[in-house]
Parts: sequence; structure tokens; C-alpha cells
Amino acid sequence: ADPIGLVHEDSRQRNGKGSSGDEGLVAAVYRIRSALPDDCRVILDLGLESHEKIDLQIAQSRYRHLMRLLHPDKRSQADEAAAGGKAACDEAVERVQRALQVAKQEAESGPDPESVAMESMRRMQEMQRQRARQAMHRQQEAEVGSLVADVEKVLAQGDQTFV
Repeated sequence: ADPIGLVHEDSRQRNGKGSSGDEGLVAAVYRIRSALPDDCRVILDLGLESHEKIDLQIAQSRYRHLMRLLHPDKRSQADEAAAGGKAACDEAVERVQRALQVAKQEAESGPDPESVAMESMRRMQEMQRQRARQAMHRQQEAEVGSLVADVEKVLAQGDQTFV
């Protein structure tokens, strides 16, 4: 779908995911600009959770790939326009450069303690929700079992008041 109407058919193929799975300019710019400014994992598309250690070689490889894709001399005017214009593409370049700096700092010092704490908190909350669902399920099973037992008791006594 081309909401702006500026992308030619051949550039659509370059901007989507190609047969090799590579991300196109338009998709990369939108993904990078939608990420938090210092979220190097998302910007460099590392596929890591906030508590996972960054492999600097992989981060540098993703950086080089993205810079080849985003470089002003490598992008066509149609692709640039479809990605939101020159300013949007330039902002994406700046974010990629900043993301590599953040990745280098993190690779040396380890993940941000606040991010690790947030991820740990998220996992703990999910475990609590799961336990609460299990407890509720057990309680419902016990209530159903109690009702069945009461019905069977009444039926065994031959009480016709419920019929």
C-alpha cells in the first residue's frame, strides 16, 4: 500500500522485504523513527531483549548494512519521498549513528540496570498473572465439583423437590 502515491513499482520491490529478507529503505526509516531514540536494540534491529548482552560485531555489521541503505548518495528521490522525505531519512541516519555509540557503551559496561530491572519486573508480573489464572481455574473446578456432588447427593436421596 502506497499512501503517498510516490513509490514506483520497481522501488516497492526494493523497499519491502526482498527475497533475501533484507529490509528496504522505507521500512527501515519507519522502524528506526518509531523506536525510542536510544534504543539501540530496535534501531539496529538486533532482535535482543533489554536484558540480553549486545554482541558488538553484530551491532557494527547491522550499522554498516543500515548506513549503506540509508546513505544519501544511495537512496533515490522516490524512495526518499516514500520514506517521509529527506529530513526523515537524515533523522534515521543520525539515530543509527547514535545507536552504534550506545551499543558500544553497553557492550563495554553491560545492559542498563534500569532496563534489566524493567524486564525482570515484566517477567514477574506475567508469572503472577499466570498463577492467578491457575488459582482461579482450580477454584472454579472445585466449585463445579461441589455442585456436582450436591446434585448427586440430592438425586441419591430421591428428593423430588428440584424436579
